[in-house]
Amino acid sequence: MTLPLELEQTLLLAAFAPRDEALAAWDLWERSSNWQEHVEFDAYLLLPQVYHNLGSGAVEDALFSRLKGIIRQNWVANSHRLALLKAILNCSTLPARHLIVLPPLSSLSEDRSTAFSNENAAIWLPHRQDLPELIAKLSANGWLIPDRHIPRWSLHGFVAAATSLALQHPKHGALELKWPGGEYASGADWQPLREGVQANFAGCVACCLTAEDTVRYLLLAPGLGSAFRRCARALLYLRQPEHEAGWRQLLQLLQTCSSPLLESVRMLAPQTKAMQEPTAILRRTTTQNSPRLPVFRKQLQHWKRFQNDLGENTGTAQMLAALPGYLMGKWELNRPSQIPGRLLIGVMSDFRYRLRK
Repeated sequence: MTLPLELEQTLLLAAFAPRDEALAAWDLWERSSNWQEHVEFDAYLLLPQVYHNLGSGAVEDALFSRLKGIIRQNWVANSHRLALLKAILNCSTLPARHLIVLPPLSSLSEDRSTAFSNENAAIWLPHRQDLPELIAKLSANGWLIPDRHIPRWSLHGFVAAATSLALQHPKHGALELKWPGGEYASGADWQPLREGVQANFAGCVACCLTAEDTVRYLLLAPGLGSAFRRCARALLYLRQPEHEAGWRQLLQLLQTCSSPLLESVRMLAPQTKAMQEPTAILRRTTTQNSPRLPVFRKQLQHWKRFQNDLGENTGTAQMLAALPGYLMGKWELNRPSQIPGRLLIGVMSDFRYRLRK
């Protein structure tokens, strides 16, 4: 269930507008929403920021009294996530520039009570060649890959085809590693455009995305929820005045996708000369539908792409060792023993397709 557009715009103003405008927006949202029976999940995530923006005691009603409990829950959950991040950074000896912390973790040190706390901690690594080493080190420090067995000697192949990997620790909880990769990675709209910037998290130095790239990630990366939730997370991150470049990127992306939230965000954006300058419209790349290739010719294309991913100096023996992991990542399999069955399904599907033609 999602919020109606008018309520989304009103709640954004209540969470981020100056106090007088926010109070009026909150009053309208409270009268227009059915909050006494149900609060939509996206609205629930933003309510701590509403409370923070309006100030304690600004509005005395039943919902505001409930927000105090939500804020305490957020603080506890985000404290746990910071501890998780510290444990991850402490158990890895990779250079800090190879570990880029995903938002909203990069804003947790500013305010643990308002940052969204429903997502797993995640690390984005711009260098896929470092992933096998990192996964091996995480495994040595108690991190497990639940319901999936990837041979260590085949990790290079897995990271060349997949884009994420979930891990679990009995003490620290869940972790999801994300990286650019896979068949269509070169055209992904959400890939960072610039180098990360250093930041201090729970006493550990790591890298985070720049303001512009953070906004690109929050608005364009797959699997981050509704457009309203993405926009709210971006606004939560952009509260700092030095993030003017991020504001410009946010307005540009919302304009590109003709988002109905654009007008509300324009009202919230800082009124500076740079913000009023016209921005270029992003051009999204379009892919043409290509004819279906025979299954073995298609696998030959994957093999050539696999060679490019592993590097020119990779020997045939190393490629054959990494191939099971590559197929597991490409087909989202849990065990190498599933590969023959998946290949047989592809052959049969191709045979039926050719027969119909």
